[in-house]
Amino acid sequence: MFMKIAFICPYYDPAIDGPKQVIKELSRRLVNDNHEVHIYTSDSDKYKRIMIKEEVIDDVYVHRCYSWFKVANFVTFWPSVFLNY
Repeated sequence: MFMKIAFICPYYDPAIDGPKQVIKELSRRLVNDNHEVHIYTSDSDKYKRIMIKEEVIDDVYVHRCYSWFKVANFVTFWPSVFLNY
């Protein structure tokens, strides 16, 4: 059975982040099972803004949403994730 699966996480590649690594591994396994995986994340890598907003990494669709500001090293405010569906 084919499913479309979405993950929402604060950071994704190239950022170094623990939850990102778990989602990346889960996504890889789901793609290997012929599912379509989309990841919605902020456009921040903790230090700078990532300019590429839509890309495919290892057959996983990555959608980077505009982040308004960063509160700490691990908190980014990006409400535009609710507009991307």
